[in-house]
Amino acid sequence: MSATPAIWAALDTKLADTTGLPVVVFENAPTYNPPRGSEYAEVQFLPTSRRPVVTGPNPVQRYQGLYEILIAVPEHIGSGRVRTLVALIEEQFDGSTSITGVDVVVCIEYSVSRAGFKRGVFYCIPVSVSWYCHAE
Repeated sequence: MSATPAIWAALDTKLADTTGLPVVVFENAPTYNPPRGSEYAEVQFLPTSRRPVVTGPNPVQRYQGLYEILIAVPEHIGSGRVRTLVALIEEQFDGSTSITGVDVVVCIEYSVSRAGFKRGVFYCIPVSVSWYCHAE
């Protein structure tokens, strides 16, 4: 059985337990229409590969991928608030962090923010979290 659902749940739980974040919109949640002037975070789980670590019967698999967190703040307020939220995400998903879930330990390789952009009345900065996990 694939460890992917347990990995996904561990990452979502870590984010949900992070204090200081605005409303977090998880994948396939009911449509969220943020009110003008509000802040929110949007999540996307992107597994990229699953391959055996060693050969033989029932080898341990290395799962890896990205966990994308988009931080959105109201436009025209400067970049201070969004940078504060990005720094909070980067601290929680630092490159030496291990996240324990149900039957999995998810290791964070790195987290990095990318270029900001406008989306409607929001200014957004995405944060990419690279993760991996060894599981059967």
